[in-house]
Amino acid sequence: MSTPSLARTPARAWSAIVLLVLLLALVVERSQPPAPRGAEAPPSEFSAARARAVLGRVLGDGSPHPIGSRSHDAVRERILAELRQVGAEPEVRSVFACDSWGTCATTQNVWARLPGTTESTKEVLLAAHYDSVGAGPGVSDDGVGVAAVLETVRALRSQAPLARSVVVWIDDGEESGLLGAEAFATLPEAKSVGAVVNLEARGTRGASLMFETRKDNAWVIRLLARALPHPATNSVFYTIYQYLPNDTDFSVFKREGLQGVNFAFVGDVTHYHTPLDDLAHVSGGSLQHHGENALAMVRAFAGADLESPPTGDEVYFDLLSLTVVHWPAGWTLGLAIFAFALVLSATVRLRRGIELRAAEVAWGIFGWLAIVVASALSAFAVHKALVALGALPLSWVAHPAPTLLAIWVAPLAVGLWLAPLVGRRAGEGGLWVGAWTVSALIGVTLAMTFPGTSYLFVVPALVAGACGSVVRPARRELGLRSMVVLLPAVASAALIFPLGWGLWDGLGVPVLAGIAVAVAFVVTTAAPALARATPRMRSAALLLVLVAASVAIWVPARSADHPESVNLWYLDDRDTGRASVLALPASGTLPSGLSAAAAFTRPATRQFPWQRQPALETGAAPLGVQAPELLVLERTNVPGGRRVRLSVRSVRGAGHLRLFVPGQAELSEILVAGRPLPAPTARDRGASSQDRWFTFPAASSEAIEITATIAHSEAVEVLLQDWNLGLPPAAGRFPEARGPLAVPSGVGDLTIVQRRAKL
Repeated sequence: MSTPSLARTPARAWSAIVLLVLLLALVVERSQPPAPRGAEAPPSEFSAARARAVLGRVLGDGSPHPIGSRSHDAVRERILAELRQVGAEPEVRSVFACDSWGTCATTQNVWARLPGTTESTKEVLLAAHYDSVGAGPGVSDDGVGVAAVLETVRALRSQAPLARSVVVWIDDGEESGLLGAEAFATLPEAKSVGAVVNLEARGTRGASLMFETRKDNAWVIRLLARALPHPATNSVFYTIYQYLPNDTDFSVFKREGLQGVNFAFVGDVTHYHTPLDDLAHVSGGSLQHHGENALAMVRAFAGADLESPPTGDEVYFDLLSLTVVHWPAGWTLGLAIFAFALVLSATVRLRRGIELRAAEVAWGIFGWLAIVVASALSAFAVHKALVALGALPLSWVAHPAPTLLAIWVAPLAVGLWLAPLVGRRAGEGGLWVGAWTVSALIGVTLAMTFPGTSYLFVVPALVAGACGSVVRPARRELGLRSMVVLLPAVASAALIFPLGWGLWDGLGVPVLAGIAVAVAFVVTTAAPALARATPRMRSAALLLVLVAASVAIWVPARSADHPESVNLWYLDDRDTGRASVLALPASGTLPSGLSAAAAFTRPATRQFPWQRQPALETGAAPLGVQAPELLVLERTNVPGGRRVRLSVRSVRGAGHLRLFVPGQAELSEILVAGRPLPAPTARDRGASSQDRWFTFPAASSEAIEITATIAHSEAVEVLLQDWNLGLPPAAGRFPEARGPLAVPSGVGDLTIVQRRAKL
C-alpha cells in the first residue's frame, strides 16, 4: 500500500505556527517580573518602592565600594542605621577570612538576629553582600539584594515574630572570593542554621530566578511551590549551574552542608560589574520579585521542620510562573518509561487506524534527526557568518533582536522545508511516531543521567502518548487528528521555550546554536502539521531568516547603554624597568579613540603568566613608587620538599596585594597568617589549573605571612604585584579616549607595580 499523499491545505501548518508564536509571546510576557508595589502596600508585605528608597539611602553618592575602601565603610554604616531604624540590633562581625585559593582579608560583616517565638535549634539565614567591584557602584549586584533584605526585615518586624529566629548576614568581600560567606562558616552561629535564603544578581533586570539549591532538596521545592507567588525556577538551572565556573556565597553555604535557595536576576548582563550597574538602571520589578521571594521563603522556612528534614531530590519546573510542578527524582525513570510505553501504545493504535508501516516510522525518525541537525548547522552558519562580518564581536551585543529572530526562525524554516520532503515517505503518522519515539527515548536517557533536565522530554511525551492512546485515529487519507498533533507540540513548547528564551541572557552569543537546537526540538513535534506547508510558507520563513541576519549586520554591536568592557591598567614592571598602559578590550579590538590616542601594539611576551595572550600596550613613564616587598623568613627541608615561610607587603600601601605561584611549585600544607585555607568549593575542586594566586584585597602596608611546602626541587619564579584602583595622572587622557561605547568592568582600571622573585 502506498504512503498517503499529504494534502496541500496549509491550515494545520498555519495553526501550528500561530500556536507556537502565541505561546512564545506568552512565555516572554510571563518571564517578566511582577509589577513593583508602591509605598502604600500593607506593612507586612514587600514593597519595591520602600526598598528602593532604602537602596538610595544606603548607596549614598553611588560610588564603587569594594572591600577596604572608604566608601565601603560608609555603606556599611548606613546599613547598620537602617537596621536600627526598624528595631533590629545589628552588630559588625570582623573576621579574617580566606578562600581555598588564598584570597584573604579582614571582612566587616553586618549581623543581626530576629528572635523567634520557640526555642528551636535551627534558624533561618537571610544573606546578601554589600561590597561592589572596583569598576561600578554595584547597585544591582548586590545593592538590590541588600535593599531586599532590609525591606524583608522591616516586613517581618511589622508582625508577630516567626516561630524560628532569623539571622541576617549582609556580608563583605563576596566579590573578592566569597570571603564574607567564608567568615560566616567560621562563626558558632553557622552551626545553628537550618536553611539559607541568598540574594544575588548578574545583571540589572529580569525575573528573580531560584537557580540553585542543594542535594536532598525535595522538601525545599515543596515549600517553595506553596510559598512563591510568582515562581521562576526549574531543575535544569540547578543541573547546569553545577557545571558552570560561577560561584556565589551560596557555594560556601552548600559546602558547609547548609540547605536553602539562591535567587538572582540576569537581564542586561552588559551592565553587570560596570558603571552602568547604577540606580538609573535598577528594575523595580526585579527588586519586587527578589523581595517577594525572600520574604516568602524566610516565612516558609521558619515554619518548616529544619531539625530533621526529609531526604531525596525533586525534579521541578514552573509552569509560566503560575505554579511549580514537581515530583520526587526517584519517580523520574518510571515516568520516562511510562511515557515511552504510552508512545508505543499510541503507535500500535496508529498502525491499526491508519495502517502505519515500519518504513514510515523509520523515515519519521530520520526526519526528527534531520530537522535537529539541520537547525543546529543553520544556526551555526548564521552565527559564524555574523561573527565574520563583525556583527557579534562580543558575548552580548547592544541590539540582539535581529540575531535572535534569525536564530529562532531558522529551525522553523528548516522544519517547513524538511517536513514536507520527509513527509512524502513518512506521512503524518510516521513523522508523529518518529518524533515522539525519539523524544521519549531522550527522556528515558536523561532520567538515567541528568534527571533534573528530563522533564523537558518526559512531560511532552506523556501528553503525546496519552493523546495518541485515547483519541480515535483518523482514516489514513485524512491524516492525524489535530489534537494528537498540536496539543503535545504545545506542551513541548511550554517547557522548552522558557529555557530557550533565557539562554541568551544567561550565556549570550556562544549559545546561539544551543537556542536553535532547543527550538528545533519543538519544531520536530509539530512536523506532522508543518508537513502541510506550502512553498510560499517555506520561502517566507527562509526570507525572514535572511532579512533578520542582514539587519543584524547593520545594527551597531555597542551602544552607550550596552557598551564594551575595556579596562586600562598602568603597569610598572620593576624587573624590566619599563612601564606601559595596557588596554584589555573584550572584543580584542581597541576603540577608535584609544587607537588615536597612542600607538598600542600587542607584544610577543605576555605581561602576566596567566594570560592566554598579551594585552595591547603602549609605553609610559615609570611611576617612581616603591615596589612590593617579598622576604623569605625561613627555609626548612622536609619530607617531600621544602617548607618556606615568607612575608609579603605593599610598601606603598596600595590596598591590593597579590603573589602568583605557578602550579609547578606543587604547594601543599598552606597557611596564611598562621591559618590553614578552607576546604574548596565543588568548582574549586574541578579547576584544572594548579596555579596559586595569594590575593589580599584590603591590604595595608603591613606584612602578611605565607607558609607552604614546595614539592618542586628547583627554585620557582613567583610574581608579586600590588595595585590600587584607578589610573595615575601619568595616564593622561586615556580614560576619556576610551569613548562613550566602552567602560571599565570587574576590577576596573588599575595602577599595578610588580616584581619577580625566586623561592
